[in-house]
Amino acid sequence: MTIAARALDFAGRARQRPVVLAVVALVSIPALFFGGAYLFGGHLLLNTDNLLQSYPLRVLVGQDLRHGVFPGWDPYIWSGTPLMAGLNAGAFYPTTLLFAIFPPHAAWMLGEIFIFAVTATGAFALFRAGGASAAASFIAAFSFTFAGAIATQASVHTDMAEGLVSLPWALFAVRRIADDGRWRWAGLFALAGATSVLAGSPEALLTVAIASVVYGFARWTVDRGSWRRLITRLAAGSAVAAGSTAFLWIPALRFIASSNRHRLTPKQAKSNHLDPWSALLGVIPYLEGGYRFFTQGAYFGPSNPSELGFYVGMLPLIAVLALCVPSWRSWLPKGERRPWYALILVGGVAATAAGTPLEHLLYHVPLYGNEYDTGRYVIEADLGACALLAWWIDGGLRPEAARPRFEVASAVLPFGLVVAIGIWFALDPVALWSHLGTAVTPPARPEGIGLALVMAAVLALSAASLALARHRLGRRHFVQAAAALVVVDVALFAGGSLYISGQNPPGPSTPGRVMALVKANLSPAGRYAVFDPDTFDPTGLLNAGEADTGALVPISSASGYESISDAYYARVTGTKVRSDMRLGFLSPSEYEPVGLQVLVTVPESFLVPLQRGTDAPVPVTVDPGDDPALPAGNVVGPDLPLFTLASPRAAMTVGTTDTWWFGRPLAVSRASLLLGVPSQRQVVQVGVMGRDGLPQWSRPRELPAGKTDVSLPVGGAKGDGLAIRLVAGADLGPIQPEVVDGRFAHMLAGPLSDSVTARNWQEIGTVGDFVLYRARYTPRQAWLEPLSIAGLLSAPTPSLDKQGSGLTDLARVTHTSEDYATISVLASAPSLLVWSTAYDAGWHVTVSRPGAPDYSIPVERVGLVMGVAVPSGLSTVSFSYEPPGLETGVAVSAATLGLVLLVVGAAQFVARGRKRGPKDGRE
Repeated sequence: MTIAARALDFAGRARQRPVVLAVVALVSIPALFFGGAYLFGGHLLLNTDNLLQSYPLRVLVGQDLRHGVFPGWDPYIWSGTPLMAGLNAGAFYPTTLLFAIFPPHAAWMLGEIFIFAVTATGAFALFRAGGASAAASFIAAFSFTFAGAIATQASVHTDMAEGLVSLPWALFAVRRIADDGRWRWAGLFALAGATSVLAGSPEALLTVAIASVVYGFARWTVDRGSWRRLITRLAAGSAVAAGSTAFLWIPALRFIASSNRHRLTPKQAKSNHLDPWSALLGVIPYLEGGYRFFTQGAYFGPSNPSELGFYVGMLPLIAVLALCVPSWRSWLPKGERRPWYALILVGGVAATAAGTPLEHLLYHVPLYGNEYDTGRYVIEADLGACALLAWWIDGGLRPEAARPRFEVASAVLPFGLVVAIGIWFALDPVALWSHLGTAVTPPARPEGIGLALVMAAVLALSAASLALARHRLGRRHFVQAAAALVVVDVALFAGGSLYISGQNPPGPSTPGRVMALVKANLSPAGRYAVFDPDTFDPTGLLNAGEADTGALVPISSASGYESISDAYYARVTGTKVRSDMRLGFLSPSEYEPVGLQVLVTVPESFLVPLQRGTDAPVPVTVDPGDDPALPAGNVVGPDLPLFTLASPRAAMTVGTTDTWWFGRPLAVSRASLLLGVPSQRQVVQVGVMGRDGLPQWSRPRELPAGKTDVSLPVGGAKGDGLAIRLVAGADLGPIQPEVVDGRFAHMLAGPLSDSVTARNWQEIGTVGDFVLYRARYTPRQAWLEPLSIAGLLSAPTPSLDKQGSGLTDLARVTHTSEDYATISVLASAPSLLVWSTAYDAGWHVTVSRPGAPDYSIPVERVGLVMGVAVPSGLSTVSFSYEPPGLETGVAVSAATLGLVLLVVGAAQFVARGRKRGPKDGRE
């Protein structure tokens, strides 16, 4: 090699060194952060939906794959529900497959590293593709990846974050296609699209698709001759992405068609958008909740910053404003501003439109209009802002001494905005919260708001000072100062977010006290549910083991919290909303078919704190710790309905007894009866119940005539519930009881007061803030019904001993797995076999009889569960599950991959032929 060639080679490697260092750093940062948190602290940084859904579902998928079971069915939530087709599990996303190989904790850690490392390197490659320097691209990629929507979604919705990993890579492919058009970039676009589909987040997929269209259109406006390359390559890449993942999305669409997400109402569609006022959160990210180190306070604004945060720092904001100056057009390569401003505009409009007059128009836009979380489109604005940051730091051909007049204003504007909000907060905070449209009325000056404003002011002032001093610092020192400021800015944002903190999940060996008590009280066919409709104790609920986390113990639940559920099951049970249910579902005819046996709830479900004055008692709210009987308080969180009072009980007749649980042991000194009809000297007995529901009766007492508020002494007896018996006299009531425990008075009128009584439920214990009840029946896995009730909503009936038949009907489950069950049946007459698993069209049934050929029979919906008609005599019924549409999807995916291999092989063959050419000039 000549000296000149060596010099050129050395120069080339020197130019690549910053790129290599940047990539290594972007991969090392998440590896050290998440790996260090796990290896040295034992923390998985799990929170909210990731703890409730993403982690348990991925553990379940890993167990299925490790045991050779197709991950099609989840038996642990909603009495059974589709797993792969439910999408949240991301069953075939690359990092989910790690759960089949590594222990769950290690697999989750590696998955988090993958999200941030691949997103960061993709953003770096995208920013570098335009020509920005390695240092500027690194700073911008760091800001985009470790703050804003990426960090927010990764801390709450792993499926969304996994889908967004594809965003910078898809745009990078679009960029390359527009520039040179080689088919390899269509392959990269197909790979990005396919992984976004496999993530199982429709919102992320639509974000990637819309961003690709907007960015591709903007690149076409720069180079009008690129239209043919863009259309053909992007169409081919999209087709390959769609075809190769058909095995997932075809079953998913079949499930969605019968789910609660099939068609959203306009109210539902706009329920999780960003209000236009939320733009302030791009400057003061913790304005609606206050700043706290290593934890996030409860937000009180409408934008839910724990899920829709989009703050990427002060410098990207200054860059967005500064690059509007016309002089930047001559300093940057052609077309390096237009695509990013287009993304900011489209992302901003898509994220906020649901709260504007455009809502009624956009609701009818296909796909977008039926989307539940339009606020997440703000990720596109984040990406555009960080891309402009890369060019603002790089400067292009900008003279070092340049100082455009408008750039001064753009540097000072964020600081001025923070100061203005701070003054408003100091002078009239109530008016500030009113204009922001907060979800609940907060205290005038909530804790942490002052710190959030001060922090934002310091950062804005630092960013403005850096921008104004740019012409004096010189390029090297300016880049170093910008990098330092971005790191500090992002670190402060992370310090107040959810993804820097976490809770460890339960497991078979460490189920937690609540889950251990639940498991100990469940029979083999039993399921549990958690009820806390106003989420009085959201942190405690995570430890209590909400429905989806039961898969980790493992125990089965009749409720759930996944995004997509069977519409009929969700409507009848009301269990789609977190820790809630329709109170009618707690009648025996509803819950017995699905085997609901243990209920976890809070005392607020029974006790309503009262303030007594000269008039009737008034329900009040108490803060945590103010009332010993209500340890979590009953202050309702934002965006949640106020607690509802149970209606007074119907009038009692002589000889009847009514019962009410407390939800907490109380030393009752007095009970009061609030009557709808004045008393008529009826004789009553009042008793305090123990956990078993058996009361210790006081002596009978005659009620004074004409009273609607009667006080009865109880004597300080301590117990878990109240019983009232009408001994003699006219009908009594309607009746609403009140008890006094020391200086605290409570009405027994919480939402569960009428549904959970000693007649059907027995208290089994209290753990922390929670109280647990066990139903007074033994659930069954399978039973026989008269054939005539097929398809009707009916409660299970006991097995019938047919008179004179010599046979006792019997249905016994002999084998079960995640997607298979075998039931032995002995029937005296043709009957309906009912299996206590939620109905789904994907279940197939084969009936085997001695001496007869096997035959298949369709399953029927029997209320919430499923059943099949069986003949008289002895038979074996086998249930097996296959997601509807899976066979078609697999065929499409196989055909697509086969076609791709064929085309690639043919192209390689032709390329080799051209390369060889004719030898020695001979044919």
